[in-house]
Amino acid sequence: LGEMSLVGPRPHALAHDDQYSDVLSNYAFRNHVKPGITGWAQVHGYRGATIRLEQMKARVDCDLWYINNWNLLLDLKILALTVFEVVRGRNAY
Repeated sequence: LGEMSLVGPRPHALAHDDQYSDVLSNYAFRNHVKPGITGWAQVHGYRGATIRLEQMKARVDCDLWYINNWNLLLDLKILALTVFEVVRGRNAY
């Protein structure tokens, strides 16, 4: 349907969108780009459950860094790192 990209900020549950948009100032900026199957945050270990606010803040910071520094080479790097992380099995869901 073209609603997702291979690389981009991972979509969060709607409940998380409501909860974290009130607490993290730039949280909603993530919605200005298509969500991705993998992303900068995921290859840096920020995936899965976010029990503490600091975990979500780190994930959002990675997403914002990706949005502000996007280029094709970065996407290719993220795709390669994703393969490595899947094989590695660290914090995978």
